[in-house]
Amino acid sequence: MSVSVVVELKCKPESTSEMMATIKIILPETRVYEDCESIIATIRQDDPNKIVLIESWDSRESHEKYMAFRTETGTMDALGALLAVEPTVSYSDRFDA
Repeated sequence: MSVSVVVELKCKPESTSEMMATIKIILPETRVYEDCESIIATIRQDDPNKIVLIESWDSRESHEKYMAFRTETGTMDALGALLAVEPTVSYSDRFDA
């Protein structure tokens, strides 16, 4: 069963544009990464410096594998320099409703 992942990125005000540009570059690669079902990037209406990624993955383990890949390649360090606080990641299981 698919897992929903929400990643919240609170950018430094002076870094939000750079973060958006970087995300535009890396998301095509993410979308074709093994077991990624979908990912969209959003900006919070009440906080223009907060980017929220809404993702769907085959499993939590698949997402964690992807995050390890991004860490190994240095992407997470580069993105971290643009953040005001540590990112938050939450995992949710879907249910029929």
